[in-house]
Amino acid sequence: METKVWTYTLSIESKHPVLIQESTGQRLLIDTGSPINIGSPFQLCDELHNASNMGMLKEINALSQLNIDAVIGLQTLKKYHCLFNYNERTVQFSKKAFGIYGAEIDIQTPGDMFISFKGNLYGDEKTMVSTILDTGATTSYINESYCAYASPTETIQDFYPGIGTFDVVKFEEIHFVLGHYALGISFGVLPKDKSISLITTLLCDAVVGYDLFSQASMVELNFENNTMTINIDDI
Repeated sequence: METKVWTYTLSIESKHPVLIQESTGQRLLIDTGSPINIGSPFQLCDELHNASNMGMLKEINALSQLNIDAVIGLQTLKKYHCLFNYNERTVQFSKKAFGIYGAEIDIQTPGDMFISFKGNLYGDEKTMVSTILDTGATTSYINESYCAYASPTETIQDFYPGIGTFDVVKFEEIHFVLGHYALGISFGVLPKDKSISLITTLLCDAVVGYDLFSQASMVELNFENNTMTINIDDI
């Protein structure tokens, strides 16, 4: 029997990936940085998925102005193979791998809390960077030690639920290499009082989200084989 594929419209709003559930009218933020679903229960792939913490959802909407109904976290995402197509603005789910061509990167989901993988800076295998994949992150972050020889370019404002808004210093573009692809990413460095909550606690060197997806034509998450495949050739 042919495996069913569910296809949804992917709306990129202020660098956030919002899934439009046309049958119910719900707006759902896809957030690989969240271990749980947040907000109201939602329909996805012919199933009703539970969600909680309406207070957190209200804070996310207040900070982001997205007006979403729920956040889809790993609680739901790990049940499917996920294919993001940022060119066609679609996201697809299936119980079977899509098997796209591209650079295949090993991923881990420690305690089903987040997605981590290894990348390297400037193509130097000696500088492997432990990275969190966070589709909800509009700005990429890195440990300030990696920016010792980089020049700051601007200061922007970002936010994080539970912390609020804060200023972020961004640095000149760095080559972040995944497989045979070199992505140009302008990383930010978190204020020291925010790093404890966002990077140090996660025991990682960097957090990457929109900056990765915006440079790829397709990204497939395969939680069965624990791989992420990135295709940039079709851009």
